Amino acid sequence: MVTLSPLAKSTATFSTATATVVTNSEQAYTTANQLHHDEQVAAAIGSYDTPGWSPYTATTPLLTPDQVAARTKVLEGLKAYADALAALAETKNRNTALNTAASAAGVNLQSLTAAGAPKLTSVFPSISALSETETAGISTAIDGLAKVLLNTRAQRGIAKATTDMDPSVQALCKLIDSDARILRRQADVDYQGPITNENQFIQNNRSIDPALRRAEIGKLITLAAQQKANDAMLAQLQQAVLALGKAHTALMNAANGKDPEALKERLDDLVKFGTDLGAYYASVPAAAE
Repeated sequence: MVTLSPLAKSTATFSTATATVVTNSEQAYTTANQLHHDEQVAAAIGSYDTPGWSPYTATTPLLTPDQVAARTKVLEGLKAYADALAALAETKNRNTALNTAASAAGVNLQSLTAAGAPKLTSVFPSISALSETETAGISTAIDGLAKVLLNTRAQRGIAKATTDMDPSVQALCKLIDSDARILRRQADVDYQGPITNENQFIQNNRSIDPALRRAEIGKLITLAAQQKANDAMLAQLQQAVLALGKAHTALMNAANGKDPEALKERLDDLVKFGTDLGAYYASVPAAAE
């Protein structure tokens, strides 16, 4: 059976690593949105002479503000839960600020499934590809995590807390993973248009000023680089969130005295993938002028 001291240490590591994954995932969504905007601008420039063109409708966001907010609420909920686990493992003092933050995250999560809230399929389009049972499971997971965060003062052991919440954590990690997969597919399709148009422009205007031609070729290369970087970044987001789910299950098993040796490996993976995600979005090339 794992003793409290190493378990508390592992829980603290899980909390810190989860915070890294959440912060970098939120930044990855912001970066993906910016890349999509750059791609949309390039596509709009190429379609300027088409009927009905307007600068007010020429671009659409990859994720609307509501969709970004929904992802942030889920991610912040997972972070607050991981923080609450760390506080639960600490036998000396409870952190009042942590309880307040967890409660706020719980309220935010509840807003996703409250009466009058947008349907989950409108803020997480990937849900439409899931079965009714899986969709219901996502809603239950959100509600379950919200209730736990709103009741962080409950005196529950790590074993019971992680065992009760593992299905919800796995469902939410699967949601974020499938969502990133959809975003990757959409981005690949979206980039093909401006890349093809830019290449055709270069091919059809071989006699233009050499400096301008070089600049246009540079734009083409940048678009292709952004496409690759965006796909790699979202793939890394998938790896990080799946590592989060595996680490939580390993933490649950260790708290219940099962296979404690696997916990360190899963935590190491979580730290690595979460940190690597930050390096990916930081290396994304800027749009060409």
